[in-house]
Amino acid sequence: MLSLIGILAAIGSFAVQSWQGGLLALLPIALLAPLAVRSVRGGLLRLTPILLSAAGLAWTTALLGDAPSLSGEAWLLGAKEAARITVFVAPGVLALGSVDPTALGDALGGRLRMPARVVAASVAGLIRTGHLGRQWEIITHARMLRGLGSRTSPRMLAGATLALLIDALRGAQQQALAMDSRGFATAITRTWALPSPLRRADLLGVAIALGLAVWPWLAEKLVG
Repeated sequence: MLSLIGILAAIGSFAVQSWQGGLLALLPIALLAPLAVRSVRGGLLRLTPILLSAAGLAWTTALLGDAPSLSGEAWLLGAKEAARITVFVAPGVLALGSVDPTALGDALGGRLRMPARVVAASVAGLIRTGHLGRQWEIITHARMLRGLGSRTSPRMLAGATLALLIDALRGAQQQALAMDSRGFATAITRTWALPSPLRRADLLGVAIALGLAVWPWLAEKLVG
């Protein structure tokens, strides 16, 4: 259901046609955000790239848009575009950050009957993505102990980035070999470890997803 929230919220963002409607569309996202994050710091870390992108989009729109450069009208147009991209991305980032990859895989494979190979590969990829932060800490700490630079050293950061990339590629190769050895390339049907029943929380998630999809359209109607 968390995936559905991100998808329908992204669809609803296409209704944003004014900066007023964009601000109203952001209101339920701001109210629901505390339910999707475990801490204020974690939520801000997730939203920082989005907010920086939105600010950059507002600036470039105000500078290079159809309205006179950096005029009041241009900044309002930039605010509209910034609100739209935030409404498009923020719900998915906040919701999907709380997704349990294993439960997601059981739901996609066991309930929606999606291909087992695609589901298993996606789940393994999500799990490995969640471990990238820990792997980065290990790599940078090991390089610092060897005297290869500090955390802010460009040389150390470049080397650690390359090491992380190599580790990710090696892990992807091992994952592919493990899946092939377990018959994912040829198996037609597979069993799933856990059931994926529908609960009241799922129904609430559907209601939230539908609300985020419809609300931007209503917001535009309210502002005229």
